Amino acid sequence: MVVDDEPAVLDLIKSMIEPMGCEIQAMDDSRAAAERLETVKFEGALVEVVMPRLDGFELTKRIRRSRINREIPNVMLTGLDDVDTMRKGFDAGAT
Repeated sequence: MVVDDEPAVLDLIKSMIEPMGCEIQAMDDSRAAAERLETVKFEGALVEVVMPRLDGFELTKRIRRSRINREIPNVMLTGLDDVDTMRKGFDAGAT
């Protein structure tokens, strides 16, 4: 699962990962991604931090509370590079 509100970023990530034989479910709506967490089993998640509606920190917390996806690797994507953002990501459950 890849979640980012920027279509160009989703396309870029898909173009890098799909050639490795991975199926990507790209979503530009973090609320829709949160809903899917209880119905679809994912192998991993790439989640943008700064998104409208539901930010990446909250989505990561929901991944960790998910019945079927709580243990998947979760990578958070961001242009922010400060220690507090990194700490907040790890506190939310980023791997």
